[in-house]
Amino acid sequence: MKISVLLPTRNRVKMVKKTINSLYDNVSNTDVLEVLLGVDKDDPSLESLNKMIDESFKNFDIKICISEKRHG
Repeated sequence: MKISVLLPTRNRVKMVKKTINSLYDNVSNTDVLEVLLGVDKDDPSLESLNKMIDESFKNFDIKICISEKRHG
């Protein structure tokens, strides 16, 4: 059984890193946790977010879900 956590974000790399660290620090078995980052295609921090995930969380199940910006 996996627990999926969806984190919508825009231009908040430091906050995302802090949140992911907190999630993994508080789960007893990291294999059951999946983090999905909801990011707009035009997010100016997308490159930095990818780099941070690669450098800090390469051994964890983290996916970036890129979507069109929604107006609403």
